[in-house]
Amino acid sequence: MIPMCLAYQSGEETKLFLPDEYYQKLDDNIARAIEARDAEVSRIKGLSKTQQSNVATVVAGVDIRTGEVYVGVKNTRVYKGNATCAEDIVFRGLGGNTNANIIMTPAIRPGKNEVIPVCTRCQTKYPRNQFVKGTTFQ
Repeated sequence: MIPMCLAYQSGEETKLFLPDEYYQKLDDNIARAIEARDAEVSRIKGLSKTQQSNVATVVAGVDIRTGEVYVGVKNTRVYKGNATCAEDIVFRGLGGNTNANIIMTPAIRPGKNEVIPVCTRCQTKYPRNQFVKGTTFQ
């Protein structure tokens, strides 16, 4: 028998027919993505103040099929005048699969060590279920 997980939506219990191992693997992959993002933020904090000021946001993502993790860094000098967000960099880095196999972490602004809400532009491009639970949105 396949183990069953329970979820709650709109106050009602919903049964999900996926093995518990699936959710554990998903949690592990998300943890790896957060770890990779935080490691990149730490690396950036070791740069000169000028170099740090060029980095707007850092986001990581994981392809839930393959487990591949990618960190996107929005450098304002590299992407000047280009409507590109760190989420776009992650999406492209993981192959740009449009089948929603990518889960992304909340964005961090390294200079101030702040969590940044997902911008309106990215909300139109990526559904909310492609972000880690607890991610904030503008």
